[in-house]
Amino acid sequence: MQLLQSSESSNISITTNRLYNHNLLFRKQICPGKGLGSAGQTKVNKLLDFHKTGPFMFFKNYKNPCFYRNVTYLGGKELKMPMLAIRCLPYFFIIGMPKSGTTDVWHGLEQHPGVAIRHGKEPMYFTRRRYPRANWSLDQYLDHFDAASDIIKSTPSPDKWTDDDLYYFLVTGEGTVDVSHDNDRWQEIPGNEDCNEPRILNAHYLYHLNPNMRLIFMMRDPVNRVYSDYLYESQFFGYNKTVEDFHLAVLESITQHMLCRKHFSERGCAYNSSLESFKARLRVGMYYVFLEDWYRVFPKEQVMVIKFEEYMRNRIVYLKEVFKFLKLRPISVSEENKQRKRSISNTRSKEDRQIGDMSKKTRILLQEFYHPFNKRLSILLNDNKYMWGS
Repeated sequence: MQLLQSSESSNISITTNRLYNHNLLFRKQICPGKGLGSAGQTKVNKLLDFHKTGPFMFFKNYKNPCFYRNVTYLGGKELKMPMLAIRCLPYFFIIGMPKSGTTDVWHGLEQHPGVAIRHGKEPMYFTRRRYPRANWSLDQYLDHFDAASDIIKSTPSPDKWTDDDLYYFLVTGEGTVDVSHDNDRWQEIPGNEDCNEPRILNAHYLYHLNPNMRLIFMMRDPVNRVYSDYLYESQFFGYNKTVEDFHLAVLESITQHMLCRKHFSERGCAYNSSLESFKARLRVGMYYVFLEDWYRVFPKEQVMVIKFEEYMRNRIVYLKEVFKFLKLRPISVSEENKQRKRSISNTRSKEDRQIGDMSKKTRILLQEFYHPFNKRLSILLNDNKYMWGS
C-alpha cells in the first residue's frame, strides 16, 4: 500500500547532511566475520563491555537481588577508598513504552507494602548515563537504589526464614521506559563491530546483571502513542504544537523510514534514531521488533505485556495482575481502596486537549505505517487485540 502521495512527498525536505549520514551506513554489510574492526566511523568503547561487570553472588535470603560489593561511590559521593557495602539491583524493570501508562503503574507499585521505592523512576543508566559525557560507573547506578537498599536490608520478614536465617522480602525496581528501544549508541558497544544493526542490546546488559529480572512492557495503540508523545515532548524541545505541524513531522519520518528500508532491514531502521525527530518518534511504536529482541534474551514468562487501553479501563484488576506477576502478596481491601483513590498519572493537559486530535489524513498514514508491525505483534503474542483495529 502506498503510504505517501507524490504531492505530500514533495513537501518533505531531506537535507544533504542527513542523506550523507545515511549513506555512510548504507555502504556497510550486516556484521561480517566475527565482529572485528570498527562500526562505521564510531570506535567501540571497551569500558562498555558488559562481560567485565558481574555476575554477582546474590544473597539467598533476599527476594531482591542484593550482594556485597567494594564500592567507590556511595551516598551520592565519590569515596577516597573502596568500601564494602550491600548493593541492590532492580528486581523488576518497566521497560516500555513511553506515553503508555508506565508512570501510573510505577505509582501503583510505590504503594504496595512489598515494594521499596525511594528513588526516581528513570535513572536512564542503560540508555544514556553509562556512556561518555555522563560516564556513570555501575557504582553510581547502584547508588540510585541506595535508600531502597537500606529499607530492604532493615526489613526482614516476621514469619519467614531461609536456612535458619532471616528472610528479606522487599523488592525494588526502576522504569526507564526507553530502555526497550533506545539503543541509539549501539555502535559504541563491544560486540557490535562491523554491524549496520545491533547484536548487543540493552537487554543483554540487564540479563547479565540479573537474569531473573521481571520485565513489564506496556503498549498503546502506536498511532495514539506517537501523537501523545508529540504533545508531551514540546515542553523539552520548545516547538509550537499544531495538528498540521504534527502531520508534516509524520510525513518526514515516514519518508525517512521508507528511504532506509531500501537499503536496510526494518529492524535496522527501527534502531536508527537519525531517521526521525522527537516530533514523530515512529520507531518507538514498532513494538514487534523490540519485543522479539527481548524475547531472544529473556524467557517469555519473565516478560509481562500489558495493553494500555485495557489497563486504563480497569486499573485495579491489572495492578493486581502486576503484583501477582512480581510475586508480591495480594493487597488488602484498605490497600485496594487507597489505589482506587489515586489519581491517574500523566493525563493530557487542558492546553493539549484544546489542540484537539490529529487530522484524519495523519491517522490514516500512521495506521498504514504501523499495520504490518501490529500484525506481526499480534502473531507473536497470539492475540488479535494488538491489531488496534489497524
